[in-house]
Amino acid sequence: MKKSLATFARDEISFDISKKYGNSFLTTDVAMSLPFIPENKKNRSAGINVSGLLWEGGYTSDNQFQLKHSYKEYIFWIVEYLLGQGYKIYLIPHVYETNKSNSIECDYRASKKLLENFKDDSIEIKTFNSPIDAKSFISSMSVFFGARMHSTIAAFSSNVPVLPYAYSRKFKGLFETLNYNYILEAKESNLIEARKITQDFLSNIDSIESQMRMLNTKNKSLSKTYHEALKDVLS
Repeated sequence: MKKSLATFARDEISFDISKKYGNSFLTTDVAMSLPFIPENKKNRSAGINVSGLLWEGGYTSDNQFQLKHSYKEYIFWIVEYLLGQGYKIYLIPHVYETNKSNSIECDYRASKKLLENFKDDSIEIKTFNSPIDAKSFISSMSVFFGARMHSTIAAFSSNVPVLPYAYSRKFKGLFETLNYNYILEAKESNLIEARKITQDFLSNIDSIESQMRMLNTKNKSLSKTYHEALKDVLS
């Protein structure tokens, strides 16, 4: 970093570290600027990104990320809860391993395993040809839940109320820098607490949705910082 013309931190925690080592700028994740085509909202729709990595317990298959509750139990519960609340559920894989069907990373594989336990027309798996297609579809959701951070970024930056399932500090750093405080800290919350956080989030989605455009104003400002600084560096 000391040898770089510039460094860019996507959250304030990282910025406090990087600014000690040279010309650093506070910005946000570049995925916030991913273009998309806004789609019409689907009434009472919930997008869920199931992480294949967490589904399998991490790379070590033994709760590598030290979650305070079972990820699978939480996912089964939230699907059942949303169905009971009258939601149509779309499982949205974010990581595909098309040539390695048994890969521990594959969200699509985990989504299929989840779907095998539900014989309900109100749940379906969606697949996409590009990140832009995925984000465009996510923009049509009433609400979104995800453990892959960039899936939650797609929801946030398209003004969809989102509850990130955080298994590392990168979630808190990113979203708190944007003044967004709705995060499920999986390393801190047991299953009962995780359920309550989710229910409280769902009971407030109308007010959260009204805040989204204001929060994305700061997001766009931080993105502009990156764009302008990069122009200076490249010139």
